[in-house]
Amino acid sequence: MMLAAAWADPAAAQPRTRRPAWKPRLMVTAGGSVWSPGSEDKERFLASFGGSLTAIYWARWNTQLALSLGYSPLNTDQFYWKPEALQDTTVDVWEVEGSLWTVSAEIRQMFPTDQVNYLYLGAGVDFYYFGDVEGRWEAYGTAQPLQGNIVAQRDPSQAFGLHASPGLFFLFHPRVPVDIALRLHLLYDGEETAFWLQPTFNLGYRIF
Repeated sequence: MMLAAAWADPAAAQPRTRRPAWKPRLMVTAGGSVWSPGSEDKERFLASFGGSLTAIYWARWNTQLALSLGYSPLNTDQFYWKPEALQDTTVDVWEVEGSLWTVSAEIRQMFPTDQVNYLYLGAGVDFYYFGDVEGRWEAYGTAQPLQGNIVAQRDPSQAFGLHASPGLFFLFHPRVPVDIALRLHLLYDGEETAFWLQPTFNLGYRIF
């Protein structure tokens, strides 16, 4: 009878093997992103490229913790930032930039599709600092060519916020992870709530 049962169900004839215990992993990634403003900030800034450095602690097979530091020079909208005296004047040279520094902490729920590919849904908190908007401009369409400098700042210059981030995480090599995501940021600066979109691409190295 036992032989017949084992023949009918091969799995019953073999002892169960335990899945190896998960070992936490630490990775560092670096990459680029595009910051695309919405709401009120859409009047101040244009889509801009930036970079970031991220430490990822893979605590469990389905949980990652990520801490990021990012920087992006921000392209500016001249119609918002140029002096009031130039509102009816075409500016021919506009070399004015702002900057954005960010610190983000994120927790991710991982959904494996196979042994090396994962979809994930992340959520996190952020701190944003907008640096000075500065640069030079020139206007040639007047009787006397005009030129000048601009030094200004987004007001308020600091904000806190939340973000959600659906993404794809896969292992290009056992020690080389690739992280692709789309972050939706909601900023609150004490006066208004703004949103930014940030598609990201990061390449990393596994430390342990």
